[in-house]
Amino acid sequence: MFIVGWAVLLIWWGAAVTTEDVGLAVPDWPLAFNRVNPEGWWGLLPLLLEHGHRWLATILTGLVMVLFFWVVVADGRASRGRRRPGLPLGVAELATVVVLSVALVVAVAFNQSPRVMPEAQKVWGGVAVALGAACLAWLGWSLGTRRWPLLVRLMAVIWVVIGTQAILGGTRVTALSDALGIFHGCLGQVLFCLLLTVALVTSPRWPSPSLVAAPTRRRFLFLAGVFLAAVIIQLTLGASIRHTQRMIPAALDVLTTGGSFLPPAGRGDLWLIFAHKMWACVVLGLGVGLALQARRGLEAHPGLRRIAVALPVLLVAQITLGVSVLLAMDRFKLPPATTLVQMKLSPVFWVTNLHVLIGLSLLACAFVLVVKLVAAAPHRGMVAAASGGRPAASA
Repeated sequence: MFIVGWAVLLIWWGAAVTTEDVGLAVPDWPLAFNRVNPEGWWGLLPLLLEHGHRWLATILTGLVMVLFFWVVVADGRASRGRRRPGLPLGVAELATVVVLSVALVVAVAFNQSPRVMPEAQKVWGGVAVALGAACLAWLGWSLGTRRWPLLVRLMAVIWVVIGTQAILGGTRVTALSDALGIFHGCLGQVLFCLLLTVALVTSPRWPSPSLVAAPTRRRFLFLAGVFLAAVIIQLTLGASIRHTQRMIPAALDVLTTGGSFLPPAGRGDLWLIFAHKMWACVVLGLGVGLALQARRGLEAHPGLRRIAVALPVLLVAQITLGVSVLLAMDRFKLPPATTLVQMKLSPVFWVTNLHVLIGLSLLACAFVLVVKLVAAAPHRGMVAAASGGRPAASA
């Protein structure tokens, strides 16, 4: 849960980097102005946001590494004295994979560094490709042939995603690519969902003791899955706007887009904003429909019901924050020399970042609802009673 909280802080900080358009405040990677810590970075807003985001990501990587080793050691202790098919993941093998992953990130950094000669960049690029292929081959082979517990599988995938995130974040700086920035932001939310899954799996209440009747579970799993997909599309549209239109969007009107309901042909920037607005209405309709269905269909499962009923509240708050940002966009941009204390005087900054956090909360609620419905299926010799959905022992 601590790592999940740290991931929320990291995502919020990354949103602040995009809000203030300081993603290129530090032009090199993995160092900052060829130093570990540039002088005076704590007191200057652009460096504080961009370099601070890197440090938060580095600490998250260390925390996940500790948790990965902890999970492997605990799994090894639990498997002593009983036979388990397939090869287990040992601490020595895990250490090797971690070292190879770190070497992969370093190789990509040298490949992207302007201080390295072009010939050497090609060599480092080849090394990075070889290391990346080795790590992916290890993951694919292990997941396909080994019978790891769910927790070990999750941590292995999370480690690969974290390495990919580090490479995307650094390459986005050196390659000046908006597309990589969008992918980096969306993959960060995928990483958050994976960490949230680990928190659910390690909870003492996992799996859910109250099983859901099969017809009810299938219906709500479909509804929750559709809503989750809609939220992911909406977050991707929002990330595209934030990374391509940065400080000031192409249109600030609320009910129209660029002065008319339908943007003119050939204005991709306006159509992107229009799609974000229209899809918000679709997501709102899906969330309200899911909540209404849950009030009647999940009365026997108050935990699931509370999550579903909370969705319309979050959606209304999210839309209100989005409209507030557009109405106050004339104060969106802060002076370049703004300090940390002065940054607190900008309400639009905090509203914009709160808009991002509410979107993350919607994603988390939809994802948790799907995971809990999947876990509520009959398993381990248990079947759901046809009427109440309570567990009953099978023969």
